[in-house]
Amino acid sequence: MSAHEVLTRDDDIDVIGLFAALKRKWWLIMLVTIIAAVGLFMSLSAVSPRYLSEARIAILNNESSFTRSIRDTGQQFNNERLGEQAVLTQVEIISSDKAALRVIDDLELMKLKEFGGKGFFDRLIDGLLGKDPDNFDLDATTDEGEKRDIMKRRDSALSKFKDKLDVYAVEKTTIIVIEFWSHDPDLAQKIVKGLSENYIARQVDSKNQENLEAAGWLDPKIEEFEERIRLAETAVANFRADSDIFASNTASGENNGNGLLATQQLSEVSTELSRLKAARSSAQAKVASIRAALDSGASLDVIPEVIDSRLIQNLREREATLRAQISDLNTTLLPNHPRMQALNSQLEDL
Repeated sequence: MSAHEVLTRDDDIDVIGLFAALKRKWWLIMLVTIIAAVGLFMSLSAVSPRYLSEARIAILNNESSFTRSIRDTGQQFNNERLGEQAVLTQVEIISSDKAALRVIDDLELMKLKEFGGKGFFDRLIDGLLGKDPDNFDLDATTDEGEKRDIMKRRDSALSKFKDKLDVYAVEKTTIIVIEFWSHDPDLAQKIVKGLSENYIARQVDSKNQENLEAAGWLDPKIEEFEERIRLAETAVANFRADSDIFASNTASGENNGNGLLATQQLSEVSTELSRLKAARSSAQAKVASIRAALDSGASLDVIPEVIDSRLIQNLREREATLRAQISDLNTTLLPNHPRMQALNSQLEDL
């Protein structure tokens, strides 16, 4: 036998022998498989699920030229978009320790085991020692040891809170995303909602303060200009009185600077009296026509004032729209369908 044939036989795999060996050890293979499956199942069962809650906040620049700072005066102002640095600043505000501690205190997260809250045995020991396990008020605590314990628990809750929180800005937008995960889906939603509402409330307070400051700055300016106008009007009136002249007739566009003041006043009174008499006659005629229509039982739709009313026209347009919708739906829906009932109810209310 040549050396080549010996090497070839050594390299061949005995498939039949391999299956025979597996058949002899089948019970061992099944045992290892079952143990591995049970171990994997128990490991996965011990892992608590994580629930992620998310909120998105659009950051808009709603400042006016009166609430901008002095350094921005004269620069181009964009009322819709903020710069990247401004958006990142808002991200830091939302993810700050102060904002996180506010939510921790509002939702009392320090009582929860997920955020370092004490378990049953720890609470029992605190009760035996005369301590309140739910006391987190540093100002109301006089014992230095309890203060250190509260501060330690607050730091631990804050650290766990920040580990579960993720705040970032969407690239090339002014949208900020707030994400928080927890083993409790309701708690994750409450925390994200709390962060969003607290941030929005702070922004509203800040805007209100800016508006108050702007109003405080504008009030003296407005009073100053009003005083100037009063002085100017007084000077003009004194000049006219001293010169026995009157101003131009703004209604007719005529300007006669040679007339006497008494003549102007008499003319203005006469013109106003004529206008009032005409208005009174017109109003009396309208009242008479409306009373006649009511006494005769005629429809109010024939009264010109009702027809010309913008409110009545809008109501007529709305009525026509509802009737058209009801007519279209009659071909496909029954009269008792909720959509049909809703439309008929709206028509009756109208």
